[in-house]
Amino acid sequence: MISATREALSVPLAPAIHVPPHYQATGKHYYACIIMDATACCAKGIEFILTDDYKYPEDYPSEGDDITVEGIFDTYEELDGMYCTLKDAALLSRFPMSQ
Repeated sequence: MISATREALSVPLAPAIHVPPHYQATGKHYYACIIMDATACCAKGIEFILTDDYKYPEDYPSEGDDITVEGIFDTYEELDGMYCTLKDAALLSRFPMSQ
């Protein structure tokens, strides 16, 4: 279940994705987690930006890891589009992708 307060949104155990690895147009790395639905037809994703306490790449999840991430829901504009993100996010749990 996704839980939210006025300040934070917690997204439970969702596979992490890292696409694209480095987007040249912005010079940034983007991370998101995908929230799967029961019928596998309508998955949703949300970007997250970890706090500066996390160092890239050693503290970041690998693609496919199951994670729980919590952060402050926010929107931002970039390259003529508006995007949603969890800013100042923290990894509450991280389980490596099963082999």
